[in-house]
Amino acid sequence: MIRHMSSFTRSLELLPLSLNWIENDFYFGTGKGLSAVNKATGKVVLTTNSANDTDVDVAVQSAQKAFKTFRQLTPSERGNLILKAASLLEERATDFAHLETLDTGKPFYESEMDVGTGVDALRFIGGIIQNYHGKHYDDGGNFGYTSREPLGVIGCIGPWNYPLQTACWKLAPALACGNSVVYKVSNIEFSTCNDLQTILNQILYNMII
Repeated sequence: MIRHMSSFTRSLELLPLSLNWIENDFYFGTGKGLSAVNKATGKVVLTTNSANDTDVDVAVQSAQKAFKTFRQLTPSERGNLILKAASLLEERATDFAHLETLDTGKPFYESEMDVGTGVDALRFIGGIIQNYHGKHYDDGGNFGYTSREPLGVIGCIGPWNYPLQTACWKLAPALACGNSVVYKVSNIEFSTCNDLQTILNQILYNMII
């Protein structure tokens, strides 16, 4: 019981200020109100506004601007940034597990596992992208080659049941390939993903959620 109460208290301290994060800062949307609910008690612990169409346009435009810079990084540079994100997430693993438990209602030990697999995903993608490149074809004096190019702004949608884990699974490949991202979190469980932004933006300054 002591651990449960400690987890709940710490979770409240970590709740984000807003649902939205644009250009490395909390962004207060102008959409309808949404509430974060403590799954153990049913009590509302955070009320804020969601994003409407206008807010989404702001996020996309910002991501388009960020893409022009972020795409210029080499695969090795992008990989190193994602590896750094993995280390930062691992350093705060306990904090994120507290939030995940508050957000989803799952046992704390399961939340710890989810954070760990998120770290693993970031590390895997951050490492493999550094050896992900095009191919060279020799044609008897002539040659051809393929070049892997980022697509642009990627839209991702997060689930309610594994919010942090799935965010890492989706964000890491998109960012590693040089894209910028607009990530739509669940309107039921959103606290953990929003706190993840504060870590990713320490080193992926052009990422938009």
